[in-house]
Amino acid sequence: MTDQVLDGAITPEPPDDLPANEVHGTAGSSIARLDTGFLYEGSEGGDLQETDPFRRIIDQILNAETPDSVLTPVEAVQANAVIARPLILYGFSLNKSEYDVGSPMYASMECQYADTQEPVVVNTGHRKMMAQLIRLQQLDAFPVAVQVRARGTGQGGTPLLELVKPDVSSEPPPF
Repeated sequence: MTDQVLDGAITPEPPDDLPANEVHGTAGSSIARLDTGFLYEGSEGGDLQETDPFRRIIDQILNAETPDSVLTPVEAVQANAVIARPLILYGFSLNKSEYDVGSPMYASMECQYADTQEPVVVNTGHRKMMAQLIRLQQLDAFPVAVQVRARGTGQGGTPLLELVKPDVSSEPPPF
């Protein structure tokens, strides 16, 4: 680095070959070494568990590689909102449900819409879908193209959902 005198003050001149994704200047150097542990403290004063959705959100933000990925919100939807829409499934996490009825756990699927590449989190408490997710993980199958399909109606009139391969019959033939 070479120093340059401007208005009687010595100001360091940054080199031209600095990576674009680094923060520079005095604020950047102190933030780069900032201990982010306080972000993981829960409202009860304890640390957020590995399975806590807020911990995963914080991890995702702190590990983001571009400003766009920091500032683009990820939509969270219920599985019945994406029926028949092709998705790319990258993984999932199981979370403890706060509801008294239904499954004690629900899955948050980390997906991307296949047509727009927009990220989306798809939540489901359907046991068949959760079993499918667990088995896909055991088979190391991620990422995988999927879509949610309604296969009838359960008690109370709720649709029974499952994951299937994307419907290719609606696509025009490749010739």
